[in-house]
Amino acid sequence: MERQELIEKIQSVKDVKKQAETIYEVLDALGITYKRTGCKKCLADLMNIAKEELGIIGNAAEQSSFDAPDEEEYVYLLDRPQTWNGHIIGPTTPVEVVREFVKAFPRGYYRRVEK
Repeated sequence: MERQELIEKIQSVKDVKKQAETIYEVLDALGITYKRTGCKKCLADLMNIAKEELGIIGNAAEQSSFDAPDEEEYVYLLDRPQTWNGHIIGPTTPVEVVREFVKAFPRGYYRRVEK
């Protein structure tokens, strides 16, 4: 496969989980060793490695899915869950919902912890 074909193929990947075989195919063509995985973050990193090798991006390590610098974790402070806008607010609430909740109620429910 030619370099331009590999570039087009790797850039066509929109969902790393569904298009894992495409990523593996490009890595094989580039001669890069890897281990097959079902981890979405791992697949995104493999795609970035292929993109770096093809010259699409500068450094795959700087764009790693595991190094999200602004990622935070929230610790629920109360002993019982609450409801808010149709969501159960508690220790297992998704981070996106917690962020919106904390905008409305910044004190008393969650403590933010940097990962």
